[in-house]
Amino acid sequence: MQEILQKDIEMLNGIIGRNPYRKSAGLGSVVKKIAQFIVGSSELFLVLNVPLYRAWLRRRISRPLDLLVIGAQKSGTTWVHAQLQDLCLANVAGTKECHHFDRGRMWSIRRYITQYADAKDDLPLVEVAPDYGPMPRWRIAAIRSLFPNLRIAFIARNPIQRAWSGTRMETAFDRGWTLDDVPVRDLVHHLLLGRSRRYSDYATQMETWEAVFGAHRVRLYPFEHISENPEYILKDLLDHAGGPVPDTIEGLTPEVFPGKKTALPEAVKTLLIRYYGREIDRFEAFLGSDADTNTWRPILDKWRREAGDLILPPEKERTLLFLCGFSPNPKANSSGQKLAYAKIVALAERFKAVSIIYFVNDLDALDSFEDVWPANVAVAAVIRVHRNDQIKGLLKTPVQPIFASARRMAGHGTLETLLKDPKFTDFYADFTQGLAALSPVDFPLFTFRQHDVVSKLYDRQASQLDWKQAWFYEFQSRRAQAWQLLAWDRVMRLRTLSPDDARDIKALFPRQEAEAEAVRGTINTEGMLRTADSIVPGRIAFWGNMARHENVDAVIHFTQNILPRVREEVPLAHLWIVGAHPTQDVLALEGEYVHVTGFIEDPVEIFTSLDVAIAPLRLGSGVKIKVFETIDAGIPTVVSPVGGEGIEDHPLLHVAQSDEDFVISVAEILKKSTDPESMSRRIPHQKLR
Repeated sequence: MQEILQKDIEMLNGIIGRNPYRKSAGLGSVVKKIAQFIVGSSELFLVLNVPLYRAWLRRRISRPLDLLVIGAQKSGTTWVHAQLQDLCLANVAGTKECHHFDRGRMWSIRRYITQYADAKDDLPLVEVAPDYGPMPRWRIAAIRSLFPNLRIAFIARNPIQRAWSGTRMETAFDRGWTLDDVPVRDLVHHLLLGRSRRYSDYATQMETWEAVFGAHRVRLYPFEHISENPEYILKDLLDHAGGPVPDTIEGLTPEVFPGKKTALPEAVKTLLIRYYGREIDRFEAFLGSDADTNTWRPILDKWRREAGDLILPPEKERTLLFLCGFSPNPKANSSGQKLAYAKIVALAERFKAVSIIYFVNDLDALDSFEDVWPANVAVAAVIRVHRNDQIKGLLKTPVQPIFASARRMAGHGTLETLLKDPKFTDFYADFTQGLAALSPVDFPLFTFRQHDVVSKLYDRQASQLDWKQAWFYEFQSRRAQAWQLLAWDRVMRLRTLSPDDARDIKALFPRQEAEAEAVRGTINTEGMLRTADSIVPGRIAFWGNMARHENVDAVIHFTQNILPRVREEVPLAHLWIVGAHPTQDVLALEGEYVHVTGFIEDPVEIFTSLDVAIAPLRLGSGVKIKVFETIDAGIPTVVSPVGGEGIEDHPLLHVAQSDEDFVISVAEILKKSTDPESMSRRIPHQKLR
């Protein structure tokens, strides 16, 4: 019932001018069309449910309709109507698509029939109405009850080509624009419209019409037959209608205009293949054994080839909008921001131009940044995210995770303006917090690079708190999980930093193009000389941005719970906490066996002195770039399960499942440093692939 009402509401929206790509009708016209819809629908309801009214009406119809051509929009129905009318092959309405049975445009069925008042007795009565195809079943049943001997013809065009043709017409032609004037966002939104997808759902349409009229009264025609054998398709239509079939048909138009082949944006191509390509599979399943006949097998194979033939413009002619959840900064103390900067530079080499919009939070603001970009890169907007944005977002949209509501609150207006700009052909969102600034309806525009799974972050924070505080993070985790599932399903393309994340997403959404990117450390360790002479026996180091909560928690936990036990085994053991912006809690750890360095321009010199590196993280999620960096530097690295998340096995990587394991692993590595020949037995430098 809900689906039936949805279809009727979609038809009503079209009637009153709620197609956002067409000029809205005036108020008087809207009122008239709503009245027509109500009156026409009410009469159809009476026809279906009141036998006495149906019998009375049928007695007043001098001649019933013989054939209804309901083929999909943009599938040659205009050509069929023109040939039947111009060549006097059938009695057709003066205007194609009367829209009575779906919109009530003729007010009443008796008035609808008056269109055929001058019909020739020897020719069948035909209406050509592609919009009737996806009508709800009750309307189709009402037509059958009124015209029990009516025959149905359906012309099927490649669902992908049909959808793209319809989108171009409604978003560009109907507005008097060229395709270059249309924002890619409008093209994508149109393809996502329920009515656009229903028009290409031939399987459901045919199942419904055959269920009501019977398969013997419904004939299917491939769109390709119009151009390949137009005379045959007209003769078969006339035969199906029960009218006279001439031996030859003179003067027909040889073929329907198939539409100009144009390059299309990548987001549009992806949507067409992902959503409309599957309709080919569903239609083939509907055809069953008929799919392998000489009529349909070549057609279905051709449709699939055409999907692969969709062309994209060269990247050097395209302009990219890059949306970043944090400040992309080559000198940042957080590796993710360095990766974002490197990604922008790499994309600038491929595209004609790149425009950046990024968010700056309190942590980003701690780092200085020299705004230096390649010549074809421009900063379109910098949006500051304040704490009050988080509060406002939480209050306005409490069902959204806070990281999404805050950035949407801060960046909504700016993003709306940029996404409406037709110069942007491609879109890239870096970090979950970047994509989160968008409305979900815009997700299909974007390639999304996910650095971490935010719901895991909330779960781990909740696990370290008592129940009085944990409930908030548990609630945020549930909201984040729902948001992630929506994002993973809808984005154009998905990239992760963790192979495990990519596999998990692919398992949930097999049609999603989810792949892990090969990531490296952001520190150049080439040529770094770490020798027995450079290593300081017992030196342990944690390397990272010391303003981040998960790093603060890690060093406090290690200092208080693990380091004392390591020192019982190795008295020389001492900890260096290396990284910028140490909080007061971190500075308070400074002591005889703990040294807090603060900001270090280049940590390579410190790396050469390390006996072991650690990442005893309990919070956070995603791949830890710091672990790549210490391993690439040839340093034995002990990590917790969180610290080693998404990182492949390596001889220098030691994953400790508990604090006890952590103590044992660190102590064993440190004990080797007291052996004079230890360096000769150390694992040679071997980078992660």
